[in-house]
Amino acid sequence: MKRIISICLSICLVFNTLSLIGNNVVYAKEKNQIKQQFKSYAGEKKLYIKKANNGKWNKCSSNSKAKIQITEKNSSIGIFKTNDGRYYKEVEPNSFIQVKKNQKKLSSFKAYKEMEKTNIPNEVLQGIASMAALAEENECEKAKVVYYTAYSSRNNALNNKGIKQNIVPASKKTWDGKTFYDYCIYFTNLQTKWKTIAESGETTKATLSAIKTLATGVVGTVSSGFASLCSIYEGGVSCLKAWKTATGKTPVYCDTSNSVMADIQYDIYLKYTYFLDGKTKRLGCSSQMVFVKKIETATYLYSSKGGKKINRDIKPNKPYYTPNYKSPYKKAFQHYVSPWVESSVGKVYNKKVVFSFPAFTWPKEWPKM
Repeated sequence: MKRIISICLSICLVFNTLSLIGNNVVYAKEKNQIKQQFKSYAGEKKLYIKKANNGKWNKCSSNSKAKIQITEKNSSIGIFKTNDGRYYKEVEPNSFIQVKKNQKKLSSFKAYKEMEKTNIPNEVLQGIASMAALAEENECEKAKVVYYTAYSSRNNALNNKGIKQNIVPASKKTWDGKTFYDYCIYFTNLQTKWKTIAESGETTKATLSAIKTLATGVVGTVSSGFASLCSIYEGGVSCLKAWKTATGKTPVYCDTSNSVMADIQYDIYLKYTYFLDGKTKRLGCSSQMVFVKKIETATYLYSSKGGKKINRDIKPNKPYYTPNYKSPYKKAFQHYVSPWVESSVGKVYNKKVVFSFPAFTWPKEWPKM
């Protein structure tokens, strides 16, 4: 009898162990999927580079002498970093220069005037001013503009031979035998400001059930339809279900006090692609990437037992690329006489949110042009 009990216990132990292993495998798989999703934005590639005679750094093997290891920190703009904090930018395939990271307050007119002293093209400067105007409108006091300039050592002898200190290096690309240059500036700590998604008579059961995702699309030269990017509530539930789960109540639909609001926090990358026409760079395509970091919602609904407000937030950490962001060169060549423009927009239910101004806009608080 004892032997039978012992065998049964052993079998149970084996099944429990297999169950734990299975759960751990599932957890590890989910964790790896999240990690891979983040890598696609931040970048995790590691490689070795070695200084060349022209002052640039070229990709080399791990066996090369005088090599340094760099890790990709921002795949959208080709920025790599060493363990001791130096930045390198890939300016041509497998060719790098050392750069300095510049992070300025977006609302600062003084910072904008400093950027005017660089080689940043006029169209890119207009994009920066327009983002400053949007940040001003949405009260994004902590918004930053980030760009990289060629690095200069303390004694002003340039480490990047033949490259001026105030140069913002572009990424040189070749497509169909033609040469292009990408200038990319990005902005952090932006938000859409609180937007009313539905209120009062709009808060029907059908509407509250439909408020559940952020959709994204593009406007500019052409406009596209919207496609779902991410949920705005944990578990992908609707506004109605999130509120009912939290309160245990059923709302009075269309009550005059009802309201649903949302605020989206994001970073945005503006890419300007220039076609080299002889010796002249001509803008052919502007495109964008929006990285949605956090979505906050505030829902107040009235019930037979009084009103109740719930606040929720979710961190999607998901990028949205306008159609030609990853490969703009064909469009840039086709439209270098009249540039192709792509500006990203979002929508929660039927309420549109703007991530950037599609047309040049000057900040109201800056001195007049």
